[in-house]
This record gives sequence, structure tokens and C-alpha cells, in this order.
Amino acid sequence: MVPPDFYRLFWLGWLLAFAVIESYAIWKNVPGGTFSEWVWWILGSGDADREWYRNVFRVVVAGFLVWLIPHFFTRWKWW
Repeated sequence: MVPPDFYRLFWLGWLLAFAVIESYAIWKNVPGGTFSEWVWWILGSGDADREWYRNVFRVVVAGFLVWLIPHFFTRWKWW
């Protein structure tokens, strides 16, 4: 399977944009600027803040990762 040119360019652009933003945040040492720091903030990792919406995000992220790993290694889909 070879993706159509549009999708290859789109995902390449998306990855490039991510790399530029992440590299800038690392280079400038912006507190909370990296993707990991943003995820830690949205999940409330290490905080005493236990708002209900943080638990929702935790469940969504955990569920996504439970699906993502077998999806990449086995091409498993929901449908």
C-alpha cells in the first residue's frame, strides 16, 4: 500500500511543523512549550489539581495509547 501523494505531503508537512514547533520550544527553553509539557499540564501530572476534566483527559489519552500501539504494529483497526 502506497498512500496518495496528497496524504504523503500532508503528513510530512504535519510532522515537519511538529518538529519545528518542538525544536523551537526546546531551543528557547520555553517552560511548558514542548508537547510533553503540554500533555503533562493538560493531564495534571504531578499536580494536586484533581479537576474532573483532567480525569476525562487521562482516560482518553490512556485509551488512545491502548489502541495506538497495536494499531501501529499489527495494522489493527476498529472496523
